Parts: sequence; C-alpha cells; structure tokens
Amino acid sequence: MIHEEINDTILFIDEAQRFYPYTMKSIADVFHHPKFKEKKSMRGRVKNLKNVYRTPSNIAKCAFEILSFDKSINDYYKKSFYLKDNFLNDINFVLEDGKIEIEDFDDFEKLKEIIKNLDDDEENIILTYTKKSREAITKIVDNLNKKNVKVMTMASVKGLEAQNIIIHNFGKFLANNSKQKDVFYRQIYVLLTRAQEKITLSISNEAELLANPETEKILNILKEYQEKTKDITTNTNSQNIRLAKIKPILKEVKEGAELIVTGAELFGVIAGLFTL
Repeated sequence: MIHEEINDTILFIDEAQRFYPYTMKSIADVFHHPKFKEKKSMRGRVKNLKNVYRTPSNIAKCAFEILSFDKSINDYYKKSFYLKDNFLNDINFVLEDGKIEIEDFDDFEKLKEIIKNLDDDEENIILTYTKKSREAITKIVDNLNKKNVKVMTMASVKGLEAQNIIIHNFGKFLANNSKQKDVFYRQIYVLLTRAQEKITLSISNEAELLANPETEKILNILKEYQEKTKDITTNTNSQNIRLAKIKPILKEVKEGAELIVTGAELFGVIAGLFTL
C-alpha cells in the first residue's frame, strides 16, 4: 500500500530469521505477490547488510555455518551478483569472543544447579521446548528468587537477547525438527544468536542425534565451536560491560570513503554498549 501510494519504498528484512513455516520466504513475496499491481524486479533493489554487531564472532560464526546448510539461503546469495564470494565469507564480525557450552541438564535437578550459579548482575534467558517445561522452570526460578532470569519457550524468543542464553531440551528440539528443512537451520541460527556473551545448550540424546545425518553434522559443528571457546573466561565485574570486545576493523580499511563508514559503524557499536 505504501509503495503504490508514494511509488517508492525502503524495506528491511532478515531472511535468515524466518523462524516459522508460514513466514514469508523473501522480499520478493511482497513485490511479486499476485495482488500487487505491477511485478517489480528485485535487481538493484536489494542490499545485504553484512556487519554483525550484536552477536560475538564465535557464536555468530557457528550459527552462520549451520545456516549455510539452508539451500534456499545459498541460492539467494548466488543470485546476488554484487557479492564477492558467498554469504559466509562476505560477513564481517564486529565483536570478538563468545562462549559455547554443551551439557546435559534436561533433568530439572541439574538445571536447578545451573540456575543457582547464574550471576545476579547479568541478564539470563532460559529457553525450553514446551510450555509445560517453561511453567516448571519458572517455578524453580521463582523459588530461587532469581530476579534477572527470564524463562521462555524457544518459539517466543525472536527479537530478544541476553548476556547468557541457556537452552533446555535443545537436543530434543533438534531431533523433533530436523525434517522441517525450510526453517530448521534458520531456527537454530535465531536461537544461537540471541546470546551476547555465552550460550549453554542441553543435549541428553547424543546417540540419537549422531544416528541422524542431519543432526549429526549440526552436533559436530557445535562441538567444534565449543572446543574453540573452552578457554574463554566469561566472568565480568560489571553488568554494563560486554564480554565481547570490539574487533579491530580499522586495519582492513583501505579507502577514505570506507574509513568514514567504518568510523560511523564503530561509533554505533560503542554507543550501543553504553545503552546496556
């Protein structure tokens, strides 16, 4: 309606965050819709935003590597004539660090111990697979008087973030959703990239996941990045300071115009840190 009224529109869409099967698949769904008066060409109208500001590099790289299994994402980027290589190599990670841990705490007693040890000065979100589990975990959090802990289902996490993300029943989620190829990898991408500092995943059914080629490759990537991040310290003294450090992005700047853009981007990152 806006486009037809003013004959021009700027739309922003993150196709990688298509979390639900019924979500529109791409921006072309708007401009190629049969009810649209005139089919618009997307050539020259699409711009990929390639700098990742919110998610630390280790977590973001893990999430993007899993996302790369999505064939439709790859096809989309192959058609984007202005990209240098592929979407994995073209992404700039502005923040460093980010810790990934895999444990088995599907059992509520084990989860209770993890909740007890959460830092009260940090933001924590616990995600779980079902509403029933969410209700049970919420009672544990309330009984422990943990004020800075939110409990949510995985399906309701879009748009949120926290320093620490804890995903209960993550192995169960992988096993039950691996056949939904159109959104499966994107769902994992969204879940992982909610973390600003650390993500902890509960997997109690490793044997089941390793028996399925689809979930085996995901588990192997998660373990690879867990190994890479095992020596990272996540203990911070202030809730206003992020674990993730700003990456020295200026060293790659070669032209004056790029320097101006990068300076603005760096200012934006620093300003964002002070809002926490």
